[in-house]
Amino acid sequence: MASSHDPETLKRLGAAWLAIGAAFLALAFTVQFSFLAVGCAFFCLGVVFLAKARKDNRR
Repeated sequence: MASSHDPETLKRLGAAWLAIGAAFLALAFTVQFSFLAVGCAFFCLGVVFLAKARKDNRR
């Protein structure tokens, strides 16, 4: 079982957060702007997870 600090696991989680964030942003621009903050938060989480995976992969 992979640990939560495994770079591959972090990459998958980061990609998932980016996809969720993109979906909320698309929803915000088409239906309601109230989803904008949620989409930005999820998108930022994805960026953070991908950056952490990239940093851990360099070690």
